[in-house]
Amino acid sequence: MPTGRYYLNASGQLVDCGLGLQNCADADGAICLIQRGKNSILEKLQACENENGIGAIIYNNETSNFMQWPEENTTVPSVGISGEGGDILLNHFLGVPVEIMIWDYAYAGVTGFNECRCSENVSCANGQFCNYNYDVYGYCENCANGSQKVKAMHCLFSGLSQKGAKTCADKCDVESISFPTCKFCPKEISVDNFHLGGRPNCDFCPNDDMKYPDRNIRMYDNIPCWNIDRFYNDYQIDSDSTNCKIAHLMNYICGCSGTGYVGANSERKKALLAWLPRISASLSIMGSSYIIIDISRSKELRIKLINQILVGLSVFDFIGSMAYALTTLPIYKEDFVYGALGNKQTCIAQGFFIQIGTISALLNVSLSMYYLGRLKYSWGRHEMKKIKIFLFAAPILVGLVFAGAGIPFYDNMFLWCNNSAKWWPEIPIIIAIVAASTIMFTLYRHVSNGEKAMMVYRRYSISSLDSSMSSSVMW
Repeated sequence: MPTGRYYLNASGQLVDCGLGLQNCADADGAICLIQRGKNSILEKLQACENENGIGAIIYNNETSNFMQWPEENTTVPSVGISGEGGDILLNHFLGVPVEIMIWDYAYAGVTGFNECRCSENVSCANGQFCNYNYDVYGYCENCANGSQKVKAMHCLFSGLSQKGAKTCADKCDVESISFPTCKFCPKEISVDNFHLGGRPNCDFCPNDDMKYPDRNIRMYDNIPCWNIDRFYNDYQIDSDSTNCKIAHLMNYICGCSGTGYVGANSERKKALLAWLPRISASLSIMGSSYIIIDISRSKELRIKLINQILVGLSVFDFIGSMAYALTTLPIYKEDFVYGALGNKQTCIAQGFFIQIGTISALLNVSLSMYYLGRLKYSWGRHEMKKIKIFLFAAPILVGLVFAGAGIPFYDNMFLWCNNSAKWWPEIPIIIAIVAASTIMFTLYRHVSNGEKAMMVYRRYSISSLDSSMSSSVMW
């Protein structure tokens, strides 16, 4: 037997020669597909060779695998496959060009139509997986080269069957595919998200009315609409899952009818969402501007600490309100939100200045502390001067830190761009609300207790006076 990678090979169209009991009429220049049984393998090969066949595939008459060794009394190279593989070839690949090769280490293989080369009983080589394109059968594909994300995209978004995608993830060591970090981006997707039936499946475009299949969805890492639609159609994703709900939130980009973003399923509703915040932001801008101008015009007002806090609060409220007033304008244009004309830079800028605006909420805490010091502890100018730096520095520093930390996370929030991280952006506002509420409640209790004491004193004094007067009168 010659040495080398293989010593016999042949390629040509695949034709059905039945059991090979007689010469195969269509074998000229073709690969003969012959079922095992009834006569010898040599007779089957001669039935192919007699009609100028150039190669043969012998498939078992049982479902199990069948090893065919080369015959010495014929020039026709031949390989053996399982009965299941033969059925696949017979039903799907007649007339398809195929190639057979016989290796010198006693391995016979069929290439070119790899579809019959793998199943649950026939594994692929290392670095490959079975795509199961024909349910229980498939062909071997190479794992994608590159990062985990590249491999995951190949397994989950290349049109593999559900079983093929699971096999790909297993053989290619794919854990999951992650997307940009934002509140409205899809969560990690893995084969663990697939279910086996019994629950409603997610339908990306429920009414099958996609208008823009070639649009890319940025929050899905720029995967085109048609591919995302195919993903949800091909795989069993629970309709109640978070990813399904996010998909329905995003399908407006593809022109699918539905709830739209934030419930805006018409152009009128989208316009209202864009313009209503501009009205409230404009009122806030006017109010803050009036406070700043009114206090700044009087030296007597400017030197008072309470007014200085009010001016600081109004300045940062003005900045935040200006950013809010732009609403959808700075949002990524490719997100197809009403009025969006921006890009990454404009979105980050808007989000940053909105976060700067939260300093006004933190300065509200400083204002509450001022009232607490003056009313409960009777602090004068000297005591207030000691904490003045803290009243300004602490809220401004905290606000700037959180605004800076949010730069990698500013993204489309549909009404404007803001910090899209999971939970921590709300920390300054939560702290401000809790702290200001606690301080004001403490102050309320102090004033309330003082009023109660005053009322008791008044009642006692009036009662004593009435008693003495009435005594005088009666006496």
